[in-house]
Amino acid sequence: MKCSISVVVPTYNSSAFIDETLRSCAQQTSQPDQVIVVDDASVDDTCAKVVRLQRELPLSLSIIRLPKNSGGPSRPMNIGVSQSGCSHFTILDHDDRLTVDAISTYRSMINRIGIPTAAMVSADFLTFNDRGILVHSHFQKQAVLPPLLGTCSIGESVMFSSEECQRLLMHSWCLPTKAVFARDVWLQLGGFAERYRSAWDCDFVWRVAQKYSIHVVNQVLSEIRIHPGSLASSDEVISPELIDVYKRMLGTARSREDRRLLLSRIRAEMFDLVYSSYKSRRWVKLACRGLQYLRFSLTY
Repeated sequence: MKCSISVVVPTYNSSAFIDETLRSCAQQTSQPDQVIVVDDASVDDTCAKVVRLQRELPLSLSIIRLPKNSGGPSRPMNIGVSQSGCSHFTILDHDDRLTVDAISTYRSMINRIGIPTAAMVSADFLTFNDRGILVHSHFQKQAVLPPLLGTCSIGESVMFSSEECQRLLMHSWCLPTKAVFARDVWLQLGGFAERYRSAWDCDFVWRVAQKYSIHVVNQVLSEIRIHPGSLASSDEVISPELIDVYKRMLGTARSREDRRLLLSRIRAEMFDLVYSSYKSRRWVKLACRGLQYLRFSLTY
């Protein structure tokens, strides 16, 4: 049985980016079986642009319009995956791009690994903004995976066991959701956690790692846009969610080293929240968060 791959694109007011994003799907050397855009009640002309691209691009492209904004991408992503008829899927943010060989690389890897085994196939990515490329390789920046990839050539993959993946994720967020997932695994895990606006990716990869091996492709397969409007740029949004994920990881940590590293990551996120309150002159929040940071530091 050959794998099939859908690309799920959650959108919200993405008129400035959606054309480039969807064209990156159409320019693949091996096209995805489906591209599903789930629009989260945009108030700009995002939907109109997608409808126009449905006529222009040689893609199996569909759009689902939600009547009310969800407040984050998790619900649109869950809806998109639920409507997919493919064995595997990848999430492509509305402002990002796939490299031209992304789908063909993922497809050949999954066919080689075998559909029942390929729960998650992760890959490297670069980040860019309007001025150009900021980071050429997420893996190199994290500095955790390169030694473990060893002599793995560009385009080859390495499999990490569930236990290895959990240890890696406790040390560094080095297994990105710039990946392809098995739809059956998504169903088994209950989909993406809709309570998270930003840390849904950290939460989902952690849940995958607790049950499955993860294959890592030593190749940049996606390009991530950094701009002021992205959720990832807001400490107010991401830090509380990361703290929640790290605390759940802490509950499973067995070694003193793992606990120490997770505690340091929690403290760092708490400090970011304190500092963001100070910068924005939110004095009540600053006092409350300062006390929480002090209490946590004294407790642990």
